[in-house]
Amino acid sequence: MRITAYILFIGLAMAIFLMGSVILKYQNKITENLISDFNNNK
Repeated sequence: MRITAYILFIGLAMAIFLMGSVILKYQNKITENLISDFNNNK
């Protein structure tokens, strides 16, 4: 039982880490697009 909980915890941590990195990449793309749009509108 303890081992299962440990594996579940590691899986959860990995999922959160992966989601975080994906969100960061996506956020960087959005920021770049916003900055380029802003520069084009000047």
